[in-house]
Amino acid sequence: MSKRIGIVIASLAPRRNKVVLFDQEHGKCICVPDRTVINHGMLLSYFVRCDSKTEFLYATEVLAIPVPLLVSDLLFFHHIMELCYHFLPLASPSRSLFDLLSWLYNPEIARLNTQQQKLFLCKFFAVLGIYPDEFAYDPARILKISFCAIDRMLAQNVDLGFRQEELDAWLLGCVLSHPYSAHFKTVHFLTQSRGV
Repeated sequence: MSKRIGIVIASLAPRRNKVVLFDQEHGKCICVPDRTVINHGMLLSYFVRCDSKTEFLYATEVLAIPVPLLVSDLLFFHHIMELCYHFLPLASPSRSLFDLLSWLYNPEIARLNTQQQKLFLCKFFAVLGIYPDEFAYDPARILKISFCAIDRMLAQNVDLGFRQEELDAWLLGCVLSHPYSAHFKTVHFLTQSRGV
């Protein structure tokens, strides 16, 4: 049995002592941690023991915390975690999405400006295969977003052919496509003083 790696996307405590992880190899899963302090966004390594339908973590180690993002833009970070919680299906692994989220743990990321944050979210949704209907006619752009490396996309300002209004509409359309989007706590990330 090998050690697994995952990102804590939600904590179901204090009602239940469970966390929601996005596991590198197994996708989103609900587990019982072996630590009392597990926070959103922690990148963990762990072993898993299954008991009937419950997965228990043991030998858990914290590998990283996205400190630069937590310091520079806590709302953006929480928005990403909320989107992961609501949009990722259970037990459906996505290596490309895990790699995208892992990029946030890069210590060289000092701060992402608003445009870069929006492009990150655009890539998040494109990798999930979620895009507004009005963009379905443009598969070349969707493929470019999906397959362009995030560091290259942000550092070199890769031209995705979006006007600012189109990018804003894309993101809001993606978020609003979720049936429970009215209950999201961080949707104001997209509308509050960000040009949407």
